[in-house]
Amino acid sequence: MVVPAADGAVPPPLRRHPHRVHGESAARPRFRDDRVDRAVLGLSGAGLSAGGTAVVRRWRDWAVGGRWGSIYRDAAGILAAGARARLLTAGSLVYERTFQPVDPTDFLVSADACLAFDGRNVCGRVTAPTLVVGADRDPFFDEADYREAAAALPNGRLAMLRGTGHEAVVEHPTAFDGTVRRFLSR
Repeated sequence: MVVPAADGAVPPPLRRHPHRVHGESAARPRFRDDRVDRAVLGLSGAGLSAGGTAVVRRWRDWAVGGRWGSIYRDAAGILAAGARARLLTAGSLVYERTFQPVDPTDFLVSADACLAFDGRNVCGRVTAPTLVVGADRDPFFDEADYREAAAALPNGRLAMLRGTGHEAVVEHPTAFDGTVRRFLSR
């Protein structure tokens, strides 16, 4: 079932507070917990797309080589759009000069977890109604990945946001939050 994306109207305040988890974190909760009556998987599929895998591998390789500026510029160019992308790309030059991690371990652990994660084997155990919110311009997950995750969940629903990417929460907060609020208020 596809839940339509937000129509732009300002929704009422949340009555339940969603806990947004990302990919590899989704496998950790207790799935048959009666304290969870609804769940939201926002901007994450059950595993990275081929394109998403290539991006994370590239960033991992650059981190090993200490090429943080390359990561910052690449991220700004693929995660944001329009004026925001241009601003972030320019800002990445300043950020590169002021922030150089001495040890890439944290980044490498996160990258390796993203590359290794495959949630398809746990989706069937999630009993709570779950909304998968996807974005059609996401560099990490494509629409097929989102559809696969929603279909693998026994009570899964899919809402695709159009014209936005992995930063939909920031770039289109009304659409993203409205979609989540409508689902949680049912």
